[in-house]
Amino acid sequence: MEKKVFTHNLIQIAFCSIVCDSYIDKSEIEKLKEITEKDFYFEGFSLSKDIQSLEEDFSKRGLLLVNEILNNQRTLDYSESQKLIIIETVIGIIKADSKIEQSEIDFTNKLIVNLRIPSEVIKSRFGEWQSLSNDKL
Repeated sequence: MEKKVFTHNLIQIAFCSIVCDSYIDKSEIEKLKEITEKDFYFEGFSLSKDIQSLEEDFSKRGLLLVNEILNNQRTLDYSESQKLIIIETVIGIIKADSKIEQSEIDFTNKLIVNLRIPSEVIKSRFGEWQSLSNDKL
C-alpha cells in the first residue's frame, strides 16, 4: 500500500485505539505524538489536523466511527510489515495510560482478525495475546 494511504489509515486506527474505551486519555494522545515524531511514515503529515477531524467525527458518531474504521480494514491491501506496524502502534497506544481495558483488548483482537494476521505471528511477536497482562506487552 502506498505510504500516504497507509499513513492516513494508520492515524485512523491509532485514533480508534485511543477512543475504543470511550475515553480519550492524554497519555495516549502523547504516545501517538511520540510515535509520529519517530516513524518515517508520518513524515510531512499533519497529525493535529487529522486528529481534530477524527475527534469531531467521534463526538458525532461515537463508537460507530470506530466500528466503521475497524471493519474497513478487512478490504485494505497491507503488506505484512505494514500490518505489524499497525498492531505495534495500537499496542503502544493502549499501554500508554498504564491500564488496559477489556474494550481495548477486544478492539485489538478484532483488528488482528480483520487484518488477517496469523495467530502464530502474533504469538511469536507479542506472546500470548489471549492472556493479556501489562507485563506481557
